[in-house]
Amino acid sequence: MQGDDAWRLQLLIDAVIDYAIYMIDLDGRIVSRNSGAARLKGYTADEIIGQRFAKFFTPEDQARELPRNALATAARTGRFEIEGWRIRKDGTKFGR
Repeated sequence: MQGDDAWRLQLLIDAVIDYAIYMIDLDGRIVSRNSGAARLKGYTADEIIGQRFAKFFTPEDQARELPRNALATAARTGRFEIEGWRIRKDGTKFGR
């Protein structure tokens, strides 16, 4: 994506406040997020950038290796979607 197009896309993503949108690398580390992510999950950019996205999954889902499987599926197909419980910064669950 070229400069102006990438900038416009980032502005559009940042304008979304009702959904948490994260960009992660192939190792599952968070490289960017939108403003909705901070509102919904409670982490500032400084707190979450560089962290593994697995921290949003419940201990049960982590034990089932759901985050690892999600990364493998996304790498293979270009996307991954699943409903389930996720964890906010304060430890409360949301989703399902």
